[in-house]
Amino acid sequence: MKLVGKRLVSAMLGLLLVLSLVACGGDVTVQDYVETDEFRQEMESIKPQVEAQGLKVEVTAQGNTMTYTYTYLDAFSDEQLEIIATNLALMADEMEAILKEVYDSAAEAVSKPDEVVVVMTYCSADGQVLYSQSYPS
Repeated sequence: MKLVGKRLVSAMLGLLLVLSLVACGGDVTVQDYVETDEFRQEMESIKPQVEAQGLKVEVTAQGNTMTYTYTYLDAFSDEQLEIIATNLALMADEMEAILKEVYDSAAEAVSKPDEVVVVMTYCSADGQVLYSQSYPS
């Protein structure tokens, strides 16, 4: 199931975030971590798994806000997109649990843990936002 794969990807990224940032020291932000070679290499290794689920993933950061943007590779009709958006909203509790795992890991590793925000956004193939959720909300 797609959710299990996403949960695994998020947990792995969270663990890598903790390990890499703890070693850095100083005033460390989530953005600092996303810009490291280690993070980029890890994302490259995860992308084929996400693509096998019909999505592509891009992770961006600004300060202590990390955004996972999942974009569907296939184009869908407006009706299908509405169904997808509805189903994503119904999975809000599961997504919040994933976001919390990544948030907890990041908050332990950065200099200002109370400023960490993790966002997960799903978009259609043409870039239309279907669903977005953040933690803390």
